[in-house]
This record gives sequence, structure tokens and C-alpha cells, in this order.
Amino acid sequence: MQKPTGKQFLILNLVNNIQWLLSCPLPPRFPALFRLDPQSFAGRIIGTLLLAAIFVLIIGLLLNVYNVRQFPAFIFAFLDTFVPLWLICSAVALITNPAADKLAFQSRS
Repeated sequence: MQKPTGKQFLILNLVNNIQWLLSCPLPPRFPALFRLDPQSFAGRIIGTLLLAAIFVLIIGLLLNVYNVRQFPAFIFAFLDTFVPLWLICSAVALITNPAADKLAFQSRS
């Protein structure tokens, strides 16, 4: 087994820790643009779509640039993996965001 290079170490840490770099509760203004209550199920789905798209954009681009390394090919690889990653990220965010919102907005007494 080879020793990981600095570039591999950086990519691995960025991908594994991206939720800590961009951790934020659901933006309450985004569902309000569609006249939805941010606490309703439909409001959570709309808010999660934006959050999941940001995560997938960053993670997908990093992984595809590192793995494919050819200019036109990595764009097509990214477009090919965007939808499956986005669906998985949306499902995970729908499950975990209520707990994150509760922890982020709970009153300190």
C-alpha cells in the first residue's frame, strides 16, 4: 500500500468534513419564497433541495476532478453522478435536518 499524497489527503478531508465546513440549518427564507411554512413537510423538502444541491456541487466536483483528471471528461462524469448523489444527499438531509434545526435553534436556559 502506498503512502497517500498531499493531494489525496486534502481531497479525503474536504469530502469527509464538508458538512462541518458548510453546516447550517435550513434557510427559512428559501421556503418562504414559495409561500410555504419552513416548519411544514413541504417547506422542509424545498429547503433541503437547495442545501443538498450545494453539498453535491462541491463534493461531486472535488471527487470528479481528482478521479477523472481530463477536462471535458470530468464535466460529463460530474453530470452523470449529480442526480444519484443529490437524491442520496436529499434523503439524508431530510432525516437529519429536524434534529439539526432543534439543536441550532433551541433556547438556552
